[in-house]
Amino acid sequence: GIQSPPKQKKSPKKSSKDRVPTRILDQEEFCLTWRLDKMAMQRLAELPEASRQQAMQRFNPGPEVPESDFPKLFVAFLKRFKSK
Repeated sequence: GIQSPPKQKKSPKKSSKDRVPTRILDQEEFCLTWRLDKMAMQRLAELPEASRQQAMQRFNPGPEVPESDFPKLFVAFLKRFKSK
């Protein structure tokens, strides 16, 4: 007999590797993960929501960066997201 193809779930397959994750990051979680200080958290909070999400998704200091430098590095990194 002829077999019908297996039923597909709602959406066609899209590999998660194909696109940038659009997961909304939790600000508190992010700050804890990167051990950000008060100033870094303040700077992050000053950004508009979209820029804030972008900054949190893109911040990724290399393995050569000591943990103690994360806050300073993040504050410098945030300057890219300031609206002119």
